[in-house]
Amino acid sequence: MGKDAFTILRAWFRPPVFPDDESKTGAARVLGTMLAFMIVLALSSLLIGVPFFFSEKAASAVTSFFALAVVLAGYLLMHRRRIRMAGAVVIAGLWIHFLVVVILGSGMKDTNLVQFVVLPAVAGLILGRGAAIVTIALAVLTCLSLAILELYGVLPLYFFPQPPMARWVTIAFGIVLLAATLNESFRMQRELLQSARAQLRERKKAEEALRHRSEQMSAVTSSLPGLVYQFYARPNGDMGVYFVSDRAAEIFGIDREAAAFFEVFASRLHADDYGRFMDSIAESVAAFRRWDFEGRFVKESGDVIWFRGLSVPVRRGDEAVFNGILLDVTDRRQAEEALRESENRFRVLADAAWEGILIHRDGIIFDANESAFRMFGYESREAIGKSVLDFLAPESVAPAVAKLAEADAPELYLEALGLRKNGTVFPMEIFGRPITYRNTRARVLAIRDLSARRAAEEALRRTEQRYSTILEEIEEGYVEFDPAGRITFCNESFRKAMGYEKNQIMGSSYKRFTADDDVRRDIARAYGEMFRMETPIRMYELDLLTRTGERRTVEHSASLMRDAEGRPTGFRGVFRDITERIRAEEQYRIMANNSQAGEFIAIDGKFRFVNHHILQYTGRTEADMIGTSTLEIVHPEDRAMVREKAWQMREGTLASPYEYRIVKKNGDLRWILESVTMITYEGRPAVLGNNMDVTEIREAREKLEQMQEQLLQAQKLESLGTLAGGVAHDFNNLLMGIQGYASLMMLDLEERHPHYERLKAIESQVQSGSDLTRQLLGFARGGRYEVKPTDLNELVGKTARMFGRTKKEIRIDERYETSLWSVEADRGQLEQVFLNLFVNAWQAMPGGGDLSLATSNVDLDEGFCRIYGIRPGSYVKVSVSDTGVGMDERTRQRIFDPFFTTKEMGRGTGLGLASAYGILKGHGGIVTVSSEPGRGTTFEIYLPASGEEVVREAASTGRIEPGRGTVLVVDDEPMVREVTREMLLGLGYTVLTAASGAEALEVYGSRGTEIDVVVLDMIMPGMGGDEVNRALQALNPSVRVLLSSGYSLDGRASEILEKGVRGFLQKPFRLEDLSRKIRDAMES
Repeated sequence: MGKDAFTILRAWFRPPVFPDDESKTGAARVLGTMLAFMIVLALSSLLIGVPFFFSEKAASAVTSFFALAVVLAGYLLMHRRRIRMAGAVVIAGLWIHFLVVVILGSGMKDTNLVQFVVLPAVAGLILGRGAAIVTIALAVLTCLSLAILELYGVLPLYFFPQPPMARWVTIAFGIVLLAATLNESFRMQRELLQSARAQLRERKKAEEALRHRSEQMSAVTSSLPGLVYQFYARPNGDMGVYFVSDRAAEIFGIDREAAAFFEVFASRLHADDYGRFMDSIAESVAAFRRWDFEGRFVKESGDVIWFRGLSVPVRRGDEAVFNGILLDVTDRRQAEEALRESENRFRVLADAAWEGILIHRDGIIFDANESAFRMFGYESREAIGKSVLDFLAPESVAPAVAKLAEADAPELYLEALGLRKNGTVFPMEIFGRPITYRNTRARVLAIRDLSARRAAEEALRRTEQRYSTILEEIEEGYVEFDPAGRITFCNESFRKAMGYEKNQIMGSSYKRFTADDDVRRDIARAYGEMFRMETPIRMYELDLLTRTGERRTVEHSASLMRDAEGRPTGFRGVFRDITERIRAEEQYRIMANNSQAGEFIAIDGKFRFVNHHILQYTGRTEADMIGTSTLEIVHPEDRAMVREKAWQMREGTLASPYEYRIVKKNGDLRWILESVTMITYEGRPAVLGNNMDVTEIREAREKLEQMQEQLLQAQKLESLGTLAGGVAHDFNNLLMGIQGYASLMMLDLEERHPHYERLKAIESQVQSGSDLTRQLLGFARGGRYEVKPTDLNELVGKTARMFGRTKKEIRIDERYETSLWSVEADRGQLEQVFLNLFVNAWQAMPGGGDLSLATSNVDLDEGFCRIYGIRPGSYVKVSVSDTGVGMDERTRQRIFDPFFTTKEMGRGTGLGLASAYGILKGHGGIVTVSSEPGRGTTFEIYLPASGEEVVREAASTGRIEPGRGTVLVVDDEPMVREVTREMLLGLGYTVLTAASGAEALEVYGSRGTEIDVVVLDMIMPGMGGDEVNRALQALNPSVRVLLSSGYSLDGRASEILEKGVRGFLQKPFRLEDLSRKIRDAMES
């Protein structure tokens, strides 16, 4: 009981402790000490001072009770943990108590004034610095007030006289209270200092622990496979990171500065993943659940990485904080993608594999590839779920069951007969091994159909047998060597070539068969290189020595022999005896160099041999040619053609040789005619070429082609000429009627008659029509009316003078051969030819120019004449040259075409040069033309020389000469026959007529003695003029016949004249012409 009371009492006086506020705890302790001293003082005053020492007992008791009440109030407030209020109440109570005692006591001399020094210290310790300052200020003001009151005599009152002992108590109380307060203050300072030191030590320990923990955390986060972070999201939508680990720059290339990390990170997300990323964060924040996201991040370098973010949220105030990690999962994604591709690829490979793959568990199939389904002829739905034994032939079931029973055997292999759905059986081999498939133990079987392999093995056996036979029968020698160079096998051809028995060869070194040490060194070096480089030796030549000592040259190729693992086990070589070929090639070289044509041999498109003719063609040396490309000498524009033609000839699709240009070393071009064929040369496929230089032949051929072109032109003109001649003949017959009746009418009229001039005009028009038919006949080479020896100097000069009188702007230069040969010609026709040429030249020189005329005697050889279709011999040449505009090649080729003209409408008919061409052809001559645009034109005329003397004729009088006698007119045209009859009657002749040759013979036979002249048409149906003339001459050799025709005097007409005909009448003829011809015939 006593102990409990003591405990309660001690608890009552013990000040409270504030663990979270050390300064408050110190203030409570100072307050507790002060209250303890005050309660002791108050109780001492009540129990000792009042009864025994104080004179004013009642007043002293009151002040003591007041002090005791203040202490009790302080304790009550202190235990309620209201330290500041308790301190304020106690200090205020003590202030009042001491102020009352001083006023009622000794005033400024009262010892209680010492308490006003103690109270500011107590106030500072309990209430703080501000309270201490206020208390000091009040103490100073209070003491000042008391001093002033004493100066005015108001104080002291001396109500409470203070004996010495009381003063001692008061002073002692103040000193003790101050000492206790200071002690408590010092103790508090020590405790605070000790606490501060302890806190400092704890802080250092905490900082060291924090540093150590930070280093551990940094080491942990740095060693983690990703980026550790702390992310926050606030209700207002703000988001960011508080912390990121050191790997930010390493993984993402972003500075780890937390403030900007989230914005930079989000801005570099792949465009397709940004929306998903932000949505996933919003969902995790809203649901306050674990965040798990995978996406792509685009680094500043452009590289794309895959990352995975994982974090768990915690609440911190109103924030959602996510502590998590960002992992670089690029390798995993790539591995997953690779795995998917691998699985797809392996599935495709499995389906594409030829082997059938079955997966079974306890003998029941639950997966297979397409090859297995095809192999056994089942659909997939039919095969799945069947037993493996269903796919075996009955005789293979027992051994298969024994093998399949070995479930734990690591490997399984057996050969068996498979059974297809259709019942057919086939050989197969089965490989098996246990696997884990779809989380279960199973066995995979790989099944291979052996049908093809068995067939291949049989084929291989037959092939090996066939090749063995071939090796023994081929002409080439075949030898196998071991690595030391000893022969382990040879065929029959090698044995025969060397002249040894087979047992003498086997085991022998290769050196035994080589011709000399040089050959042995070459073989050793070549085989060593082959063994080191593991590459075969292609064809090269070496000399072998036979048993008889004969040296034979062979082509040799070799390769390594290998075992099943590919390791070299020896050599094999093939030997082809080329001794005879080399001799033949040498003989060919000799023959080729003696050949008259160029010959070459090329291998792989490069010259290997050329004879001296090739060197002459190209202007190169043999050193220049050998080894160079065959196309190097070919003109660049012809190379593609030569390559194509040569290929076609080698393939047999081109039979004829081809021509191309080569470039000589000096740059000259030559044309080559070439043919090629395939041969074997030096044991290799080669091209043998034969060629010759055809440059001169080609130039001659081009000239010939040009001349043939001109001949073709002439033949075309000749065909048109035949048509023109027929038209002219019929037109002349029409004109004959008009001319005849006009002449008869003029015969009956005097010149003064008004109709006489009109008739003359009609006659003039008839003459114009006759001129037109003359041109047509000239074009038709039917214009030689009267052929006589003619001097072309005289004829050309006369025509030039007549032309020159009307064309003053043309300067004519004349150069004639002095002793010019004569020609047989119709002068009128030739005048027309020359006049046409002169007019053509004038029209080509619209501003005037020079016209050059020249004649000469020439002899034309057979080559020139063959081109133009004329006879070789002597000719008279007439050249007509102008300085006009000239013509292009196309115009030159058509210049003699009928109706072709380059003149504007109304200035030409296009018949001038065509008729000139025909007239000259009719005279047995030709005309050539040469021209260039801007350089004028030259026509050259060639006419056969006659050698006959030129007879100058007297001019005709043009009079009508009447006569007497009988004339027989023979013509199939009624109008021509009738008008001729009336014209002859008008001249005074007796006229008989006949409409055909037969009728003419009949009339002449009955009245021949009366007939003086027969006018005979040359062209008639039935009997023509030639036949009638022969018949008349048979009746009367001296018969007088005048030949008449709408055609010209040419061809058959000329021949008839030579057979005794007395003259020729060209239709249409005038009365004057008829009278003169009849008179001449009757007088002959």
